[in-house]
Amino acid sequence: SSFKIVMEGAKYFEEGTGCYAEGKFMEALELYNRAIECDSSSYMALNAAGTLHLNLLKDYERAKQLFRKALEISDLPVIRMNLNLAENKIRENGGEL
Repeated sequence: SSFKIVMEGAKYFEEGTGCYAEGKFMEALELYNRAIECDSSSYMALNAAGTLHLNLLKDYERAKQLFRKALEISDLPVIRMNLNLAENKIRENGGEL
């Protein structure tokens, strides 16, 4: 059922957050991605994955995409702030928005 899949997504997000806290960032990213696959409306997983793309992988374009998707679902100030950071990094590196 779709409820079961959403709950599975929540479990992946929780596991990802645990890995993040332990400094296992790539493992956390993989779990956040799984959470998003299970529940594409998980703005928390989208934001968390975006944050890792922004700060760890320096993949500002992917971070921007994830933050924009998260903002479509939830207009939290922290997500808007993260999107601004990603867009600033793209500009600093001579990229187009």
